[in-house]
Amino acid sequence: MNLLHLEAFKAVMTTGTFSSAGKIVGRSQPSVSRIVDALENELGVVLFERRRGKAVPTDAAHELLDELERILVSMKKIKDFASQTRSAGNDAIGIGVMPALATSFLPRVIARFARQFPDTRVAMNVRFTPTVEEGAATQLFDIGLAEEPFHRTGFETKAFIRAPCTIAVPSSHPLAGARVITPPDLRGVTLISGTPFTAARHLSDAIFRAAGVTVRPRFETTLALGGLALVQNGMGLGLVDPVTAAEHAGAGVRLVPFRPEIPFNVGMLLPDRRRKTAALDALVAVLLSERDDLLQKLPVP
Repeated sequence: MNLLHLEAFKAVMTTGTFSSAGKIVGRSQPSVSRIVDALENELGVVLFERRRGKAVPTDAAHELLDELERILVSMKKIKDFASQTRSAGNDAIGIGVMPALATSFLPRVIARFARQFPDTRVAMNVRFTPTVEEGAATQLFDIGLAEEPFHRTGFETKAFIRAPCTIAVPSSHPLAGARVITPPDLRGVTLISGTPFTAARHLSDAIFRAAGVTVRPRFETTLALGGLALVQNGMGLGLVDPVTAAEHAGAGVRLVPFRPEIPFNVGMLLPDRRRKTAALDALVAVLLSERDDLLQKLPVP
């Protein structure tokens, strides 16, 4: 599957015929038909019913279009970000960063760095891990911070954070006094967790199954900060990554270690063809220093 497949598919969805779609993507009608056939074969689903020269979308086609729109928007944002960074010249540094590190940690890093290099422009691009990884692989970012594992090449990966997730517990809850929390402790407890698409959710589900404990999160959120806010509002206990927990858990919430550990592994992505500048070296040094200070705030059983 490549961008041409997706563009041809979108053109057929927009125009309703292969011939009209061909005019949009600059291909002949038979060529567009073959491209869509290849896409259907790869996905294993029928996207269009051919009826008297028209292409009638199936339910699967409409679902794919919804996903495709999000992908194309993300790609455009990456291209815009790269264009802005290039136009700023050699004094600009582009950072791709996952949301958990973007709310407090990275702004603090940038503020400290800016005192050393007041004339250097820094562009902070907040994206989920796959987009950060893609940006590093295609040399759009000077530095990337994202959750492992990674699947692309084109960058060097250095371990940045190795720490377990924690359970955020309202101070009034009986488990607030626990030294550690294990799966059996969460039977019958209202749990706030990440969506099934997050790495921590996959791992926690596997741990609960292995322990024979059935836990169905009542509330799910893509961003751990939202889950922590639900805990602070008394909606349950939340599985939270260590960065969000250390940065944002305030009064009324206790952080309790969870066992078995659910790792939160963040890597620093450094593109292979990155520039060698004093400003970049200084920024990496500040990142590591602030990282060390952050890890001191994490709960220890």
